[in-house]
Amino acid sequence: MNFKDILCISTHTSPTRGFGGPSVSIRNFLNFLSSKDISYTLITTSPFKFDFIKKDKVIELFFPTLFFHKIGLSISSTFSIIFLSLFKKNIIINGITTMPNFSALIGALVNSRSKVIIFSRGSFEVGRTKNWSFLKKLYYKLNLIIVKYLSIENRLLIIFQSKSEQEKSISLSKCNYRIIGNIDEYLFKKMQNKDLNYKNKKRGNDLIFIGRYSPEKGIDRLIKILNILKQKNSKLKIVLIFDSLNNTQISNIKKVINGLNYQIFVNLDHEIVLDKLSKSKLIFFPSYIENYGNVLVESIIMGSIPVLYENTHWWEMYPKYCYGEKDLINFINKGFIYYDEKLSNNCINFIYNSCIKNNTFNSILDFIF
Repeated sequence: MNFKDILCISTHTSPTRGFGGPSVSIRNFLNFLSSKDISYTLITTSPFKFDFIKKDKVIELFFPTLFFHKIGLSISSTFSIIFLSLFKKNIIINGITTMPNFSALIGALVNSRSKVIIFSRGSFEVGRTKNWSFLKKLYYKLNLIIVKYLSIENRLLIIFQSKSEQEKSISLSKCNYRIIGNIDEYLFKKMQNKDLNYKNKKRGNDLIFIGRYSPEKGIDRLIKILNILKQKNSKLKIVLIFDSLNNTQISNIKKVINGLNYQIFVNLDHEIVLDKLSKSKLIFFPSYIENYGNVLVESIIMGSIPVLYENTHWWEMYPKYCYGEKDLINFINKGFIYYDEKLSNNCINFIYNSCIKNNTFNSILDFIF
């Protein structure tokens, strides 16, 4: 199979904040294609670091010209994607909430011999649209119509990050799908090369939080824990990392956290985030909605023990490798946070064996061919 047969469109392919599990899975899958001597055309809407993609099998790279991602692509870029999609047998996209994906699906709709593989970004999850912008909702609704049509014609395969995500996707319950929860092989390689060897790190931070300041990420749960720490006059070292904060959010956080031993960071580079993780004992993961939880996977790789809530699919999958909220409050009451290196290592090995060693990318090839 040559580059004329496979077109991949992904908003991002390098590890970065805001592009979680699906981008990791797409990157892993593209490298899997390279290992099978299969070439492809890659279009990305933002520049990526070539280190994360095996370059020898990327035949063509195309960078759209518009700089304002929220508005969409320029007219020339939109028609370029549609045109390319008309001549591809397989089209791979990352979610269904952007104009590039809409352009690719239009091409697939016209090109009756093409198949579409969608790496879901939570796009199908019930209740996720209420906080979306008008354009994002519009793309979603238009794309969903095309997706359902492609499903009827048996030209669609959806890749979910977890069983939990698939079960919530009620509108597409009858579509062909695979569940492939892939962790970041790049990070494992770095760890094996000792570039990011967590075992050599002194864990000076007790508790770390990484995420958006938003309701679905459990910001109320975070504030609850911070209040407990404050009531106990705790001296534990707390690290909070957000992708962005406005003045109101900064004010809300500081009202709670003043008096504690804390550090707040905003918009950090990915490598710095990993370094902070490698120096932290526990990561607090309070999300209400999480299809995959790439930050959690990175934390496990870096040796931070997760503190989860029982409604997450991670808790359902790996309860014996995680702490819960009651454990965390118990640790706080005792004035320290317990770090179990054996527990951390067991978690790393289990995740590696279940998500990398036994990945199911071959089942996607079955669909392609």
